[in-house]
Amino acid sequence: MSVEHMRTANTLQRNFNMLLLLETGKTLHEVAKLGKVQVSTARSSTDRLRGHAIRFVMKYPQVVEGSDSRAKALRAFAKHIGVRVKPSMLRNCKQFDLFDGSSRV
Repeated sequence: MSVEHMRTANTLQRNFNMLLLLETGKTLHEVAKLGKVQVSTARSSTDRLRGHAIRFVMKYPQVVEGSDSRAKALRAFAKHIGVRVKPSMLRNCKQFDLFDGSSRV
């Protein structure tokens, strides 16, 4: 595993930890208290980490089970973390697939 992959995996792990806290019914205030940060910091870092996770899924769609394309992976993951899929995200998926030399979307 390369350093870049390890860094990405660590980011993803932190991201899921933060999202899991929110998904278990904890409020942003509780997440902030547990992370010893201010509420505004917890909110912005959660949003930022959601973005990291979305980008990770676009780069490695195989992490989402049962997805045969980036668009499907992105839709499934976005629904899971409660993010609305924007048309620009799907356009980016197509660009990623073209970049990979495949046209699965």
